[in-house]
Parts: sequence; structure tokens; C-alpha cells
Amino acid sequence: MLPAGVPALSVMVASICVGATAGRCAAPPAERALSTLATAVATPSAALWVWALSRSFAGTPDLGVISFALAMCGAAAYYPRGSFWCGASRRALLWSVGCGAVAVNFGIGVTLLCVQGFMPDRRLLLLYYCAGAAYWAGAGVYGSALLCRSRRARDDVDGILHSGD
Repeated sequence: MLPAGVPALSVMVASICVGATAGRCAAPPAERALSTLATAVATPSAALWVWALSRSFAGTPDLGVISFALAMCGAAAYYPRGSFWCGASRRALLWSVGCGAVAVNFGIGVTLLCVQGFMPDRRLLLLYYCAGAAYWAGAGVYGSALLCRSRRARDDVDGILHSGD
């Protein structure tokens, strides 16, 4: 049997890699950064949501059912073509709430493990929680920066197009 944290960490890393590769390959160059990030968040969120849901049905409640669902909604709204159903400010809010919820959920795991005291058999589980918190917090900040940059670029283009009015 694998130590606690190894299966989840493996699923998380593999799904991030698959998601980032798929997002990068599927998007046109102008949308590549947004698509890569959205897919690199949506894919592990979906995989870990299924994991959390199965754990919850097995009798071990998991907040990941809620937080990963929020992250998937945020990622869906963040796709460059996803703006047809909500504006940029709503997309940024969904993105921030989704990534933030997952980061907080992982932070709760880190806190609970630290409160219990150091247990050598749980160090890989702690690594999984720390890596998850860092990844989703970083994705939230980076995604917000990308959205601000793309909004500024659109505002500049709109200003140039409408300057003769």
C-alpha cells in the first residue's frame, strides 16, 4: 500500500500536466495562455472532485466536493470563449473564488496535520496539501493577472477604434 498522499499527489501532478498540454495544443496563439491555465486548473479539479466525491460516498466527508466544483466553474468561465455568458469582472470573481476555495481547502489540511503534530508516515500527505495550496493560490494570482492584462489590451484596442468618434 502506498503512503498517505502519494496517490492524490500523483493524480494531481499528472492531471495538471495533461491539462496544461491539452490547453496549450488546442488553443490558437492569441488565446494560448488563458486556455492553458484554464485547462490546467479544470483538469485536476475534475479529477480530484471525482476523488473527493467517491471518498464522501464511502463515508469520509471531503470539502473538495465543494471547492473543486467551484474551481471547475471558475475555469469554465475563464476560457477565452467562455465570456459569452459573463463579463470580465464576473469571470475574474468566479476564477478567484474557485482557486481561492481550493487553496483554502488545502490550507485547512495543512493546518489539521500540523495541529496533530509531526508524524513521519504523513509527510507525503503534508507535501500534497502544501503543493495543492501553493498551486491553486498561484493559479488564482496568475489568472487574475492574465485577465487584467487581457482587459487592458481590449480597452486599448477599444480606445483606438473609438478615438475618432
